Formats: sequence, C-alpha cells, structure tokens
Amino acid sequence: MSQARRRQWLAWAQRRGGLLIEYDLYGGLRSETPAPSLWRMSARSASAVHVGSLSRTLSPTLQVDYLVFSASLSLRRSLLQHVNEPPSPIVQDVLCQLLDEGHVTRYTRRMMPVYRQKRDLVRRVLGDLGTVGQSACTEFGTHAVLTLPRAVSCRTVAAELRRHGVLVRTLSSFTSGAAAPSDGLVIGYTHLPVPELERGLTLIAGVVRSVSRCSA
Repeated sequence: MSQARRRQWLAWAQRRGGLLIEYDLYGGLRSETPAPSLWRMSARSASAVHVGSLSRTLSPTLQVDYLVFSASLSLRRSLLQHVNEPPSPIVQDVLCQLLDEGHVTRYTRRMMPVYRQKRDLVRRVLGDLGTVGQSACTEFGTHAVLTLPRAVSCRTVAAELRRHGVLVRTLSSFTSGAAAPSDGLVIGYTHLPVPELERGLTLIAGVVRSVSRCSA
C-alpha cells in the first residue's frame, strides 16, 4: 500500500475514531525499501495496531506473532481471549530479547539478498514457460504462484511432481465454494538451498510442459 493511501486510511481512523490493524507478515523480508508501518505513521497513537510474525521471518515452528500498539489502547484482555495456547514465558522472553537487541533486524537484512537471489531464479526458470504457465513472484513473502491454463490439470501436475519427490500445493486447494477462475501451483522456495531449488524448478517446468503437450 502506498504512503498516500496509508495517510488516507489514518485520516479516516482519526476522523471516525476507528482502529487500523496492519497484519504485516513479511515486513522484514521486503527486497525494496519498506513503507513505514501504519502505527509508526500515526505517531504511535491509538489509531493503529501493528501485527508482525516471527513465524514467517524466523521459523514456522515458533508459531509466534506480536503486536505493537499504544499504551493508551486497552487490547491485552480482549486479545488474549482469542489465544488458544500462548508460547511459553521462556520463548517469549528470548524472542523479546532478540527483538530488543536488534538481532531479528540484522537477520532479516542478511537474508534479503539471499531471498532476492532465489526470487530471481524462480522468475528465470518459470518465466521461460511462456504461454504454458504464468508465474507471479512478489517482492516479499516465501512462495510463488504458477498459474496454468484451464486445459492443464494442476492435480495431474502436482501428482507427477510428487512422484518425483517435489511437493507443491494447487491454488484451488486454498479455495472453497465456487471454483476459482484459474488454477495453478503454489511453490515455496525460500527454505531450499539454491542448487536444490534450481533442480526442483527445472523439474516443475519440465512436468508442466509434458502435461501441457498431453492436454493439447
């Protein structure tokens, strides 16, 4: 969201007494210069709450998100009612120390060039598919989406990849109710070393081309 649009939302919140909650999962892993959070732009007022996730930036096994909000905003009691199993106090203390001492920020800055290299590899390998598939890889996050034509069965592609030891999810598996206008493959890539990622992407491209030829 652009800074101009953020300012519009903040003006609305301050005018109407509203509360903006920004759920910024990948804020620390953006390759471009990130926009300031709504909470920071609000001069740390009670108009905005910032929600970050250490599960996305450090490790999914942590299952820890965090909130940043003004001390004048009484959220603690109402929010804790929706928490099933809070992390242990030890885990919380350690993560607070990592945040306070800047270790998390240093880690994400070190990882950004690595993630950028992997994103470029995804675009290069899957971008060669042309009309057979259209890849989309954002400037942040941990996955890419490869959209396939309706004639190409994503389930067939996923099953064939699974047979070769490559696990991907179909885009339709994330939807319910009415069928999605198009289907595709959701490909996680940041957890793999570059050589292994390149082999996997090359295999994905080869299987997609093979299934596409059979469907023609």
